[in-house]
Amino acid sequence: MELIHQEKDAKHGLRLYFKSYTTKSDHRVTVLRGEWFIPVPASEFVAFMNNIKEQERLDENIDEYFIKDSDDEENFSIYLSYKKLLVASARDFLYFKGVRQIPKYKGTEQSAWMEFSRSLPGKSESKAKIRAEILLSGHLIVDLPQDKANRAHRAKVTMYSEVDLKMSVPAFVSKKLAQSNTKKYIEKCIERMQALSKS
Repeated sequence: MELIHQEKDAKHGLRLYFKSYTTKSDHRVTVLRGEWFIPVPASEFVAFMNNIKEQERLDENIDEYFIKDSDDEENFSIYLSYKKLLVASARDFLYFKGVRQIPKYKGTEQSAWMEFSRSLPGKSESKAKIRAEILLSGHLIVDLPQDKANRAHRAKVTMYSEVDLKMSVPAFVSKKLAQSNTKKYIEKCIERMQALSKS
């Protein structure tokens, strides 16, 4: 994968890697991997990412976002749709999301959390929206030992995303959008989590 962003100034130290490929239908699939640090424990990051109101607050392009079904606090089916943007039609997703805690990660005293998502079968119920597909997506969030050197860092996040938006776009367009949108979203998440942790 190609390194497309490496943060040198901000404390989160974001690194983003990118690749893409086309399907038989000529759709561009975007694959992203990211690594960054957060100023809150892993459990707070998981709670924040699963808070629908907070996610809607961060992304003004979200049209609808709700849990369709949930057996427990670890398994969900979620509906998410985005508004029409310029020449791009509105998109929606129906996907499964699982959340798991990993105590004593890799034999340490630190815990970790894992989130993973994958699209569920089905077509969009709206003729105005195109059903996009999450091939695989998730986060691994690992708490860090607390010492003087790690005062600003409470946990490390590793992210993977492979998504087919059912669009035919050049690779350079996909890369530019992935870089700018992902960086902006992560920085907004960190800023909001810091504000919530102080309140």
